[in-house]
This record gives sequence, structure tokens and C-alpha cells, in this order.
Amino acid sequence: MSTLVRLTLDEYDRLLDAAVFKHDRRMELIRGELREMSPIGDQHRIVVNLLNEWAMDGTVGLRDRLMVQVQNPIRLPAQRSAPQPDMTNFARFCSPTARWKSLSF
Repeated sequence: MSTLVRLTLDEYDRLLDAAVFKHDRRMELIRGELREMSPIGDQHRIVVNLLNEWAMDGTVGLRDRLMVQVQNPIRLPAQRSAPQPDMTNFARFCSPTARWKSLSF
């Protein structure tokens, strides 16, 4: 597959904000390349739901330091990417700015 043009994260965000893509198309930006994701099938949905239950059960005592996010995009500026991983854990740093660091699975 060849790449016609590479996008920045800001350009990708503008395309999303302008609703350029149909709502049923799952898109992500990987290393500046726009990629269409496969549809979520029944087995995938079931496994993601089980992972979510497992993650939520395992983080009960960590809610003030950890957030579990399911199938939402994350921004990785250094990689020019905005993937949509099945699951991401955000670990909160102990700082006044309360930044989040993503740990994707």
C-alpha cells in the first residue's frame, strides 16, 4: 500500500471535526497515514467486554491513580498517530498538573 499524503494530528482532527468520514467508518491515524479499521465483530466485542470487566475489577483500589479507557482514541504526537486501541490504562502522575500517561494494550 502506498501513501498519497501524510497528515499531521491537527489535520486529522480537523477532518474529524468537519465530519469528512461517514459515522460508521472507523478511522485512525498511524504514523501520519489515515487507516480504516476493521469492523468490530461479535468475538472482538465479547473479548473487549471481558477485558474491560477484568480491568475494572483489578483497578478498584487504584481509581484515584488509574483510568481505564475502552476503544477511544489516544494522541501520540511523537509518532504522528491517533490510534484507537481496544483498551488503554491512564496512569496519573503525582504532580499539580495531573497529567495522564497512556499505557495501551
